[in-house]
Amino acid sequence: MRNVTRIVFATDFSDSSAHAFPYALLLAEAYRAELYLFHAVVLHADDPHNPTHRFPDRERLHEQLHRTAEAALADTRGAHETEVEIHLASRRAISPLPAILDFLEESDADVVVMGTHGRGAVGRAILGSVAREVVRLSQCPVLTVRGRGEDDVIHRIERVVVPVDFSDHSALALDYARFLAAAFGARLQIVHVVEEALYPEFYYPVLASPLTLTPAMRQQVEEQLRSWLREKIGAELQADVHVLAGRAASEITAQAVAQESDLIVISSHGRTGFERALMGSVAESVVTRAHCPVLTVKPLGKDLLAG
Repeated sequence: MRNVTRIVFATDFSDSSAHAFPYALLLAEAYRAELYLFHAVVLHADDPHNPTHRFPDRERLHEQLHRTAEAALADTRGAHETEVEIHLASRRAISPLPAILDFLEESDADVVVMGTHGRGAVGRAILGSVAREVVRLSQCPVLTVRGRGEDDVIHRIERVVVPVDFSDHSALALDYARFLAAAFGARLQIVHVVEEALYPEFYYPVLASPLTLTPAMRQQVEEQLRSWLREKIGAELQADVHVLAGRAASEITAQAVAQESDLIVISSHGRTGFERALMGSVAESVVTRAHCPVLTVKPLGKDLLAG
């Protein structure tokens, strides 16, 4: 990413948000960008008949935002001071999603950073996920950070995983990953997954055997992958290349764990409606599965690579 001047950190004051904040600060410091702390005040949670359920007024909200930001900053500053310009903002809305999307457009955000709870399948289906919907609908890249225990907090970007599938969409993710790796001095991990065929449940027990990559097959795919990388980049890319077999989302997240990666950069096709329900989304699955932060970029979204 080159042209990052405005970063939005969307917070709900949860532990997940608190864990995500240092990454927003990290990006803002690296790109010398303005940082907006944004909170959506959900109207239906403001019960006029129960004083304990009332949200504070705007001034008190800003004070709370400021205290939250100061606490998170204190945890991440360490021995150095930050010169990041921080702004506070809040909006009242029926639900957080439209408020966040409206503010991203209003502020002309370049990147939005959010914490995600990483709920399981049942929880996601019942409760939904604001972060997942922002990933799908935002026009700017979205950095999602899954909440962890305090002992697991790591605020650095030294190893970056970027999945590629020979498509132009994955080439875009690779471009973003290259600029991020250069900005943070990180090592790129290029991952290509040869996917197994998926069959309906009623095919059981007549199923194909699990896909196994022979050494010759792996070498052939690696050669094609390196050729594709040279074609897209125009030079030899200094990166580690991994060719795997299995389900894309599972293999990508497992490889990120195996490489102790600090970030995954992936492109989203932004499917909607029936097509998304039928085909699923690797990017959305990675966002909900990954233990490290995930930067999701959009092929038709805001371009931060021009210039």
